[in-house]
Amino acid sequence: MKSSIFAVLFAAAAVSAHGTMSTFIANGKTYNGPGPGGAADGPIRPISSVEPVMDVGSEAYGCGPGSAPGTSAAEVSAGSEVEFQMRNGDNGVWVHVKGPVIHSIYQCPDGAASCSPGSDAGWAIINNGGLDGGDWQMAKFGKSENVKVKIPSGTPNGEYLIRQELLALHNGHESYIQCVQIKVTGGPNGTLKDAGAQTLAYPGTLTGSEPGFSFNVYGTDISTYQFAGPAAFTAEGSAAPPPSDNTQDPPSTPPKTQCPAGKRRRAAVPVYPSASRF
Repeated sequence: MKSSIFAVLFAAAAVSAHGTMSTFIANGKTYNGPGPGGAADGPIRPISSVEPVMDVGSEAYGCGPGSAPGTSAAEVSAGSEVEFQMRNGDNGVWVHVKGPVIHSIYQCPDGAASCSPGSDAGWAIINNGGLDGGDWQMAKFGKSENVKVKIPSGTPNGEYLIRQELLALHNGHESYIQCVQIKVTGGPNGTLKDAGAQTLAYPGTLTGSEPGFSFNVYGTDISTYQFAGPAAFTAEGSAAPPPSDNTQDPPSTPPKTQCPAGKRRRAAVPVYPSASRF
């Protein structure tokens, strides 16, 4: 009897310690995320479970366990900041505070709602959030503070998935992952690779044996943490020029110079350089 009670209490504690994305803020608009197993209602893609992803080679390492498409794409201006907040499974304050937060974007040429990256190496990291304000960036969630991430101004226009991974390192490595559908405007035209982004696959590139997955968070300087994967994409750029209507004004005809009556225009006399200059 006691063992069954302990099992129930342990399961409840595990659920309360795990969680999902509660809010996403872009261009001044707040989007609320569905709870675990909830239906999609906006740009935050729902997941089926609050359990962490342990296997970096699994399909769940992409956008989280049982990830399903959202119903819209949040508009984001290139060069602006977006904000994230997390909640526990019981809708309380996020409890895991030791570990980095990593954000990556994936360009979706056919629209974010139908985007399914699989093992395609098209993800570009835009935030490696380790040391932030003297503590792990993840600790902001534990203080009910939003994590802010800049969308580089050089990000090409179009629809994307933005992936958030909380890599909790308090007991081995536990990844809490979820994706948001966004539409970037005000940036240049082209692709992420055109813009110089180094890319990777989730899953497919990382093995779980990188130093960042086994970092000792107890008594070790956070600034020595080594992120796995390529360098973050931080390119600055300018907005794409407006589309041309392919029309041009007709060239103007210079006015004719009239000679005064009774006078003839004298022809110009060519001037040749002196031989002494050669």
